[in-house]
Amino acid sequence: MAGLKWKIRQWLKNYIKLPLEKRYKSRYRIIYLGEGATERLRGGSLIRTERIFREEYAAEWQLMVRQAAFRYSRAKRRYRRKGAEFVGYYARRKDGVWKWYATDRNWYSSTEYAQNPSLKKRLFCAGDRIGEIDCGGSVYLCAQWRCASDKKPMPAGYDIFCHTLLAHALGGGQVRQTYANTLEALEESYRAGIRYFEVDVDVTCDGRMVLSHGWSERACEKTGMQYQPEFEQMTLAMFRQQTIRGMHTMDIRDLQQYMDAHPDTCFEIDFHRTGVADKVKVLLQEFSGREDLYERLLIQAGDQKIFGRIDRQYHFRHYQMILRPEWQNHPENGVIDFALEHGIETIAVRHALFQDFYVRLFHAAGLSIMVYTIQDDAKRAAELLNMGVDTVCTDFVTPKELREAGCREERGSL
Repeated sequence: MAGLKWKIRQWLKNYIKLPLEKRYKSRYRIIYLGEGATERLRGGSLIRTERIFREEYAAEWQLMVRQAAFRYSRAKRRYRRKGAEFVGYYARRKDGVWKWYATDRNWYSSTEYAQNPSLKKRLFCAGDRIGEIDCGGSVYLCAQWRCASDKKPMPAGYDIFCHTLLAHALGGGQVRQTYANTLEALEESYRAGIRYFEVDVDVTCDGRMVLSHGWSERACEKTGMQYQPEFEQMTLAMFRQQTIRGMHTMDIRDLQQYMDAHPDTCFEIDFHRTGVADKVKVLLQEFSGREDLYERLLIQAGDQKIFGRIDRQYHFRHYQMILRPEWQNHPENGVIDFALEHGIETIAVRHALFQDFYVRLFHAAGLSIMVYTIQDDAKRAAELLNMGVDTVCTDFVTPKELREAGCREERGSL
């Protein structure tokens, strides 16, 4: 009998770990996506069961409904952003491409919403009936948020998506150096008011992760490091001895200590295209399971293959996909579809490929948009942000210069 009870407990334990979508075999289901909402479905209605946000944190919930019955499970991650209000859900489903439910009770693609401003998505609030949704397939309810103080819509529930400026390679520093990834550049950017930083990472021959764009002869010419032939066998000790135009190099543990000392900072990690899987393994080893820090990382994926190599090692909470040139004219059938299928939250667009239409298109799909890289043109950065771009990646532009150039808002200060 004891053995049978043990087998039952093990089966239940493994069953609970399964994703909700795999626990039920019904063809049609409603799946909740989002951060922080504590809504449940009962009798076909959205019912508010408890206060949406606590003063510090609210648990993130995942919900799936099959017919009249419902089950819910508490997710591991926690909603981080203070001062936000949950306002309801938008509904989407896959019908060739992803489509969103509108107020006229029809489903429209992101392109159709972007091309026709009169189309409005149906917002399901607490107490609304959901029976009107035609479940011709699985339907996803996506949580929506607004700022508690000024009631403006928020691009996402996490701090990481509420910053207008991203300092490229930790910023340019006083020497106006690009691709540096140095401590002095990071500290100067922080003093200027930036809280969101892009960083390049690489792994030394002794298996340690450093902040660097590389140390080949060509890379050294770009970054400002004085090339030496022995760099072909670069070790952590050798790397730490180098300077970049008088500025100090950093390794990933320096970054971890900086994040601990400055909890208001977020970082985008660029693994680049070579040795990605090995780099992810080293990052996980160096951070030693610090999931609180993982929540403050945005992981950049250059394409689907790179995303797969990263995600197979560890499923990070925040991903960014780069808009490749082949997707430029038909992003809905390429980058948008892939992003919605895999939980990618933001799209990075090279400035040379940017089109005004992308702002409406990506926002219609519930995705943030980042434009890179504006070197020192504060006026252009302000134009992009006023147009609706969520984040601009820059080498030298500061929040002060942005305001002087006429940027209407600084979402990072919400």
